[in-house]
Amino acid sequence: MFFDKVRVVASPTKPDAPVIKIFISLLSLNINNLLFSKVHLLY
Repeated sequence: MFFDKVRVVASPTKPDAPVIKIFISLLSLNINNLLFSKVHLLY
């Protein structure tokens, strides 16, 4: 899947590269915003 590709790209340099951490945190923020907007539409 997509995350496996990201890990393969990141692994040659460092296992936990700061760029990947930032990317994952941004992704989780986007998911949280989507969930919040859906909940906001319900109420």
